[in-house]
Amino acid sequence: MMRDLDPEDARAIVDPALRITVDAVRCYKGYVVQPTGDGIFALFGAPARHEDHPHLGWHRPPHRANR
Repeated sequence: MMRDLDPEDARAIVDPALRITVDAVRCYKGYVVQPTGDGIFALFGAPARHEDHPHLGWHRPPHRANR
């Protein structure tokens, strides 16, 4: 689907989804290492360790539960 779009049009679709994903990672105390084009590379438990990171990384954010 994306390969048939102009780069600007593809970006207009991907960027809002990336913003939602980054917000969710930060909400659950994760760390966004870098964007990967149409996704992100995120870590939970690094660089700062939190005892509940495994739990936070596993569960879907409540604001995305019904989508």
